Amino acid sequence: MKNWFKEYWVYVAIAIFGGIIGTALSLTIWHQNNIGTLADW
Repeated sequence: MKNWFKEYWVYVAIAIFGGIIGTALSLTIWHQNNIGTLADW
């Protein structure tokens, strides 16, 4: 397990960072456009 982590930690970090950035961007876009609330969908 440790050998796997040493080899792929960069990809895991990129995936986590990308998920955080993607969530932040989607929430920002969601609130900028007047597309209604979640209940409207």
